Amino acid sequence: MIDSEIVINEKECLPVNRLNKQQIDWFKDATARERDTFLAKGEAGAIELLDADGMMKVYAPAIRGHIIGEPKASFDEARHYAEVRLHPLQIRANLNGEPVDEHALGITGFHGEFVQQAREENLRFKQIIHLGSELAHCNGLLPAHLLETLQSIVGENREQLQEHLPLFLLDEEEEDGHVGQLGFNDSVAKDQAYGFLVCAETPVPQVFNREQAIGDWDYTATWWFYDETIERIWAQARAWCQAYLVRRREVALQV
Repeated sequence: MIDSEIVINEKECLPVNRLNKQQIDWFKDATARERDTFLAKGEAGAIELLDADGMMKVYAPAIRGHIIGEPKASFDEARHYAEVRLHPLQIRANLNGEPVDEHALGITGFHGEFVQQAREENLRFKQIIHLGSELAHCNGLLPAHLLETLQSIVGENREQLQEHLPLFLLDEEEEDGHVGQLGFNDSVAKDQAYGFLVCAETPVPQVFNREQAIGDWDYTATWWFYDETIERIWAQARAWCQAYLVRRREVALQV
């Protein structure tokens, strides 16, 4: 395998992310019940550290990035310890019934999870467009770069997006493009479709080896998504990427 190639769907035992600054600050002042509820929604894993001498790697058992015990010699040992501790936490959280609005508090930790998932699944966002801020500054006609992007979305991807955006109004074959753009703006305003339009991409697998797929970022497959939040789009992009790899594998094995 050459340097630029990557294994697309290889599963690794990666350490979990630590709590971010906002989560740490909130955690300090949270009640015991709030902490239980917060941790119970996470996963058991391990955080990689150096031992007291700074010479050897050790692994601290952690739940949702919060260390819950002394470091262990192996990743598996630390993760098992965390898994054993997670179950009673989940039971207590269910009994407590005290919800924590993580979005309002800004402590979801989504972006840390985003990075880890992107790395593991070889998926990234190639382009992010916030339609609300783009359309707020146009007088009926779309900015040239936005119009070009919307017109470039074709095929099945375009058909799916038309559930949210009237892309047919922007067809280059239309005699009066200005009328189409004005109609697009009016339709978006009526539906308040001012969310995010995002292009996701993943390497096209060139070689399948047992359960692995090998490709590189010089040759990628892309797909556009629309939704109100980046979190929802990321979930859709992950599902698309997994389904895409399954289809590519099926085609490759039929040859």
